[in-house]
Amino acid sequence: PDRLAERWAGLFDAVLVDAPCSGEGTFARDPHAVRGWSVDAVQTYAHHQLVILEQTAPLVRLGGRLLYGTCTFAPEENEGVIAAFLEMRDDFELMDLPQVPGLHPGHPEWLGLPAHLRRAGRFWPHKGPGHGHFYALLRRKGDPADPLPERWRGSDVPGRVLALYRQRVGEALVGAPPESGLLLDKEDALYIAPLAPELWRGLRVLRPGWWVATRRHNKVTPNHALAMALRPAQAREVLDLRPDDPHLSMYLQGSSWPDTGTTEFVLITVDGFPLGWARRTGGRMRSHYPIHLRR
Repeated sequence: PDRLAERWAGLFDAVLVDAPCSGEGTFARDPHAVRGWSVDAVQTYAHHQLVILEQTAPLVRLGGRLLYGTCTFAPEENEGVIAAFLEMRDDFELMDLPQVPGLHPGHPEWLGLPAHLRRAGRFWPHKGPGHGHFYALLRRKGDPADPLPERWRGSDVPGRVLALYRQRVGEALVGAPPESGLLLDKEDALYIAPLAPELWRGLRVLRPGWWVATRRHNKVTPNHALAMALRPAQAREVLDLRPDDPHLSMYLQGSSWPDTGTTEFVLITVDGFPLGWARRTGGRMRSHYPIHLRR
């Protein structure tokens, strides 16, 4: 986070810290987490978490929010870390969390901490969703001093690739594919990026924007992330499946079935909600559901 803060200080209205932790909330399903637990480990994690929050704080714009989360029960890693952070950073304040089902107040009394830390929240595995989680919502005091950078609307794509993108992705959509902010990265992925490349180049950025397509062997293929952001009316052809349709199970398994249509890329939906692309080729409808999501 300190490398990010050097480049992106005050750039974000909202930051999520999914902190590394002792993982007590995963004990029921992960024997390795149980064997790796110790009192010393809890203290070590608490130290790392506080350092991460310290390094992350400069990223948050005045008036912005910082959400801290763990999947552990240890108060030293939860209420204790937040209390220590607030002592160090008087420009942050603890806010109330949205009152969602299953959320319970924090427990500052376990460490003899101030009662206002009850504004933090816990999900208990026997009372709500998940295996056990802690969240604290922090706000940086004040009002924004400077406007955020304008959304980048340039383009950084070679002309031949752009022509392929317009043709191939355009065949899957109604109307022209998005181009404002389009760039091609070193892995041949095409993104719609909200920030100018000079703001993030040199940093390890997992996704610089909305992944809309991929170039492979002089072909461009629409990406799963593009499908997931579409409304059915935006796709040239939609196959809407019922939840009990056997084709749905085949699609989620990465399989195929006979089909004689003409449109190559078809948006698969269930009750109108997008699941991803299928590709019609060789008289069959072939699932393009990502391999890592398949059943």
